[in-house]
Amino acid sequence: MGLLSLDVDPRADIDDLLQEIFVVLYRHWPTLDTTRPLRPWLFGVAFRVVRTHRRRRARETPSEELDLEDCAPGRLDALPDARLTALMPGRVVKVLTAAGDTVAKGQALLILEAMKMEHTIVSPREGTIERVAFAENDLVPADALLVTFRE
Repeated sequence: MGLLSLDVDPRADIDDLLQEIFVVLYRHWPTLDTTRPLRPWLFGVAFRVVRTHRRRRARETPSEELDLEDCAPGRLDALPDARLTALMPGRVVKVLTAAGDTVAKGQALLILEAMKMEHTIVSPREGTIERVAFAENDLVPADALLVTFRE
């Protein structure tokens, strides 16, 4: 609990993280090496769950932190849905849109193959595509910018 109270903000997330830690421990209990100490294993699981939570939290931009100045035409990339990034490394199978195209919310923009599965990347909102960063068959690293919106 001490690790969570130091590293997690807001405090309301602590209960959720504790539950997630217990689920991970339950799932990985059969892999526990009983000849090694339990405490470092428990700490490692908790540390990884908290680290994953903090990474997810860093990618989010809460709406209360956005000002009207953030909505100015030159600042659109500061908005959370003004750009799409790859969540994992992969390869672009097909590009379904181009710069200058007007897209609707939920419209397929490109197909990304990652972990032997095809993932359709869809538009989070209506708008005009400013740039598609990759072409078909390009390799995409994790967290790479895929698509940006003009408006």
